[in-house]
Amino acid sequence: MSNANYYGNEYMYQQGNPQLTPSKLYSMQYYSVYKFIKFSVEYTYQKDYIALNFYNNGKDNMVLSTYKNFPTKQNLNAYINLQKKWGIWSPSLSLGISQPFFKCNYRGEEIKHNRASAYVVFNQFFQLPHNYMLSSYVYYNTGGNQGAVKLEPFHSIDLGLQKSFLSNKLMISLNAKDIFHGMKFKETELLDAFYFTQTENYHLWNYSLNITYRINSKKTKYRGKNALDSDIKRL
Repeated sequence: MSNANYYGNEYMYQQGNPQLTPSKLYSMQYYSVYKFIKFSVEYTYQKDYIALNFYNNGKDNMVLSTYKNFPTKQNLNAYINLQKKWGIWSPSLSLGISQPFFKCNYRGEEIKHNRASAYVVFNQFFQLPHNYMLSSYVYYNTGGNQGAVKLEPFHSIDLGLQKSFLSNKLMISLNAKDIFHGMKFKETELLDAFYFTQTENYHLWNYSLNITYRINSKKTKYRGKNALDSDIKRL
């Protein structure tokens, strides 16, 4: 909310907006569990939604980046998870969808940014002989709108192998994250008089070796003692 100006580059600077109105968020959620199935649905209504906005000062072609109140932003979210164990195999499947309702002006025309976003997460573990455990994680997102920003699809596939030694005191694991380099965020934005496009690539893929040794691992088995023993003896 500062009224100071901050230089970004030769084409853009940033400014706060001390005239912002506080945003209010209203939410309703339903959550249910049946055996190995979890389900939830949520609706949110945000009044005076605060988001980034851009202007042209009309003098020296500089772009001003600031914050603005938009009338409303709504979201309808649904989520379902199925998780069960069959022998050595422990899979988990999650499906979700988010339907936004948001609009703003672009070159004098009202534009709706209502593209839904759906995702799937498939996570599984295999408990193998000799204290080996194999795991995989698959994530896929169709993209969609987040405010005035539209994301293209992105995905990630992770693999892991773990083995324990010395009665689970020593743990060694190998992990590979985002092995196909799919976590790149391609974005476009239509707002006011501007059309923005960019690709955010944080190079999230990596390979790691982890070694963990538990020095004072204690068994959690109940030994028949509690804090009342001294009081009982005293009485």
